[in-house]
Amino acid sequence: MTLLPEDIAKAESSRPHITYTLPMKSKLAAAAYAAAGFSDADLTFKIVEVKPHQQDKCAKLANGNTSVLGREMMFASLWRIGDWKPAKERDRLESWWDAIGAANRKLIEAAFLELQSVEEAEVDTFLDSGVPSVS
Repeated sequence: MTLLPEDIAKAESSRPHITYTLPMKSKLAAAAYAAAGFSDADLTFKIVEVKPHQQDKCAKLANGNTSVLGREMMFASLWRIGDWKPAKERDRLESWWDAIGAANRKLIEAAFLELQSVEEAEVDTFLDSGVPSVS
């Protein structure tokens, strides 16, 4: 079966995601962002859960470095930025990451952690639901 471009677009648009728009808190940050070649549209991004095969790729890229692993996982979760796909434009992603500034990188980290993590209460409820048995 051959997928047509419109089938691929439909499948991609239906992937569960959360859309966020980053703030530009200062005129200086906004000027630096624009000077890097990005527009206001590029402040809006879609974040998704990282799939197992993406986690494996991130681990290989990190080569044991936990800081690199965290960044690569966040990069893998960025599905769309404006109208472009970060996974297909690594150099542009790196430039965007620099241009958004430290405060906005922290906001993306918070969004990533919110999506990829579970609350302690959820873990407790799950663990309490276990049924001991002897087989």
